[in-house]
This record gives sequence, structure tokens and C-alpha cells, in this order.
Amino acid sequence: MPEYTKSGFFKLSWAIEHRNDVKFRIVESRDLSFEDYKVKYEGPDLATFVSGLSNGEYYYRVMAISRESGQKSGWSKTLSVTVEHHSLKLAFTLMVIGAAVFIATASLVLYGNHKYNRG
Repeated sequence: MPEYTKSGFFKLSWAIEHRNDVKFRIVESRDLSFEDYKVKYEGPDLATFVSGLSNGEYYYRVMAISRESGQKSGWSKTLSVTVEHHSLKLAFTLMVIGAAVFIATASLVLYGNHKYNRG
């Protein structure tokens, strides 16, 4: 089942029963074949945070690697994540609304302070 995010960041997590002597390797690819991929995480944790992604489809999979013997598990099922950021129009609209609220609040505080100090 594909996952979806409008923020460009998310948490990947995985589970395994006996993990004391195991490290995990997470790889990311822009195509389902994983012909061209990059390692996003390698270590003992059961989760990692992914951020800074541009719009598009991303694919992830994980394998466990024994620290002592180097023996590798097979790859997990592939997770598909679609990144589609909020529109620039929405971002600017929210920025303008935030600025208007800030100006109104600041004006109200300044007016109240002025009125209070006048007596």
C-alpha cells in the first residue's frame, strides 16, 4: 500500500525479534527496480527519519545484517511513498493570514498599552 505525504518528511520504522547483534540497512530508490539506489540509514535503530524530499515517488526496503558474521537477511517488502508538497499558493495564503493576525494582535496590544498608560 503506498504511503502519501504533503510535507516531504516521514518516519520509517521496522521490527525484528532478536536485534542485539544486528544492524539494519535502509535503501531508497526513485524506481521500483532499485537499479539506482542510495543507503539512507545503516545502524542498530528500529526507525529513521527521512526529510528534504522533493515531489515524486520514492521506494524503500530494509535488510538485517549480523554484526558478527556479516550474514544478510533478504530484503523486506518494498514501501512506496509519494511526496506531493502543498502548493506555493497555499503557502503564501497562509503566510499572509499569519501576518494579518500578527499585525492585528500587535496593534491591539499597543493600543491597550497606550490607553492603560494614559490613565
